Amino acid sequence: MYQDETCQSMVATEQLSIDEFLNLLGRRLRLHRNRKKMTRKTLAQISGVSERYLAQMEAGRGNMSIALLRKVSAAMQIPLDELVSEPTPKATEYT
Repeated sequence: MYQDETCQSMVATEQLSIDEFLNLLGRRLRLHRNRKKMTRKTLAQISGVSERYLAQMEAGRGNMSIALLRKVSAAMQIPLDELVSEPTPKATEYT
């Protein structure tokens, strides 16, 4: 299973513990950074967030403020909700 599929298959965030949500957030951060072909060092330089803190976030161990998340998402040129939005459950068809 690919990383983005893992992110998509998670249950709604209101059912996630804080640790599970931080892990999901970290995976999304890493996924988007890799898609942009950015190193952590480059992202740190552009966003003003330390490389070490970005590594903690990607590992699900950091609890970044919304202000820092805005800086990171702006540096990657993605909407903030790409990192923090709740996964939407897939619709079930009834016949």
